[in-house]
Amino acid sequence: MSKKERANSPPWWRRWPFRRCKIAPVDEATGSSTEIKEQVQEGQRSTGRTAETPTPASASCSAKKESVAPVLPSQSLTKNHVVYLGLPNLAQTCYMNSSLQSLLTLRSFTQELSNQFRIWSSAPGAELIRGLVDVSVSRYTDADVQKRHVLKSFKRMVSAQVPEFADNSQKDAHEFLSCVLEQLRSLSPQLQEVAKRLGSSYTCPVQTHLTFRMQSTRTCKGCGEKSLKEENFTNLSLDLVPAESVEQSLQRYLVENQLEYRCECGADTSGQQWSFQTLPSVLILHLKRFRFTPAWTLEKVQDPVVLSRELLLTPGQSEEAVGLENTNKAVCQYKLISVLSHLGRTVDSGKMCSFCQHILNWSNVLLLPQLGKLRSLK
Repeated sequence: MSKKERANSPPWWRRWPFRRCKIAPVDEATGSSTEIKEQVQEGQRSTGRTAETPTPASASCSAKKESVAPVLPSQSLTKNHVVYLGLPNLAQTCYMNSSLQSLLTLRSFTQELSNQFRIWSSAPGAELIRGLVDVSVSRYTDADVQKRHVLKSFKRMVSAQVPEFADNSQKDAHEFLSCVLEQLRSLSPQLQEVAKRLGSSYTCPVQTHLTFRMQSTRTCKGCGEKSLKEENFTNLSLDLVPAESVEQSLQRYLVENQLEYRCECGADTSGQQWSFQTLPSVLILHLKRFRFTPAWTLEKVQDPVVLSRELLLTPGQSEEAVGLENTNKAVCQYKLISVLSHLGRTVDSGKMCSFCQHILNWSNVLLLPQLGKLRSLK
C-alpha cells in the first residue's frame, strides 16, 4: 500500500469486523412478556467462538462518517441509524463506552429515567443523570463532535467522585459500571426531596431494576449455630471455570464454602452460603476473566465460557435450584441481552466491546420532551 493509500484509508479500529455486525429482529411477543425479565451477563467471548453468543447489535467502536437523516418518534429505526449506535473512543475509554452501551440497552432502565424527566431535570445535583441521558440520546445521531463532548462531560462527572477514572489510561469496565450505578443510586435522597416539592415521587432506576438482596448464612460446624446477614447487590462477580457455563459458575457461587471462624463453642470452622432473597428485573453477572498468578501478576484466563441464552432463578434458592423448573416458588426467566467482552490476550492490551441486542423501533430509545434531540450543550 502506497503512502497516499495509507493516508486515505480509515484507521485500523474502523476496519474491525465488529462494525459490520447486523441486528436480528427480536420477537415482539417474547420481548414484551411480563414474565420474562431481562439479563445482562458481563461475560468474555473468545475470538472465533460462535456457539450460543448473543445477537451482535452495537459495538462501542466509532461510527462511520456518512450523513443520515435524524429519526423521529413516529418512525422506526433503520439500519442506517443503527450504525450510529457506536460511541467514539476518546483515548483508552473503551471500558466506559462499552459499559454505557450495555447499560443503555436496558429498556426498563431508560424508560424509568424518561418517565421522571421533570424531577431530575430541575435538580441541581443530578448532573450525572443528565449527562447519562445526553449520552443515550447522542447514540442515535451521527454528530461525532457532540458525542465526544457528552462523553468527556460524563467521564468528568464520574471522576469528580472517583478520581481513579480522571486520566486516560486503561480501566476496568466492571469497576466503572459499578461506580456509575452506585453514584446514580446515591442521588435518590436528594431527588426524592425535589419530587416531594413538585408534588410527585421519585423512583430510583438502579434500585428498582438492578438492585437485589442476598442472604449470607454462616453455620458453625461444631454446634450448628447459624448467623444470618443480608446485603444488597447490583451485580455478582463469579469465578470463571474453564469449559463451564455461566449457569455452572452461578451454582458454584451459591455452594457453601468453608471458612475459619472461632465460635463460642470452641470450633474454629464454619460454612458460609449465599442465597437470593429478591431477584432484580435485570441481572448483571461479572465473570472474573483476570486472575493473579503465584508471582502476584495479573493474567487473562483464555479458556472459553458457555453463554446460555436463558437462565432460570428463584428467590431463596440454593445451588441445586439454578436452572430447574420443578420448584414451588415463582421462577424468573432471564434472557441474555448484552455481553461486555475484553478482546485481547493480555491485561495491558486489547479492547472492550459490548454486544447488545436492540429492537428496531422507537420504543427502545430514551424519549424526552425534546423529542430525542440533544440538550443545549455549553
